[in-house]
Amino acid sequence: MLNFHIIKVILKSGEARYRTILTKSGKGVKTKTFRRKQDARTWGNRAVLDSQEYEAKGIKPCTIPIHRLANEYIQWWSGKDHDRVRLVLFWEKVLGPTLLSDITPELIRDALKQKKSLAPATYNRHLAVLSAILDYATLQQEDGKRPALPILSN
Repeated sequence: MLNFHIIKVILKSGEARYRTILTKSGKGVKTKTFRRKQDARTWGNRAVLDSQEYEAKGIKPCTIPIHRLANEYIQWWSGKDHDRVRLVLFWEKVLGPTLLSDITPELIRDALKQKKSLAPATYNRHLAVLSAILDYATLQQEDGKRPALPILSN
């Protein structure tokens, strides 16, 4: 069962911050820091409620990092685009240990900032390859197939 507690942190500048620590079986799972205590409490409550909802529905948390999915995608893909592997390796390098469930639009934008100065087609190709990798993960999950690497596992 997921729980949380809040600790007050005093910065060197004297300002107070509130850190919410999610715990499971007494071990810290995730933390987030807020300026207001109410925001910290709201985030902690929401995280616990979401966890309970997922547990009730039988949804398991995603524990697959993008680098494992990228490797599986490269093995599965049989197209003719000679540049595809390089683009997949770019995402593997940039998002490597990031879990699929932690990938956000902001994270993708930050990763692509360095490509913004290149041609728009290059930027779009990078996005298309990431989209293809994530589509592959979705297809594997929807088909109910058990690939060499399950997408959702404990």
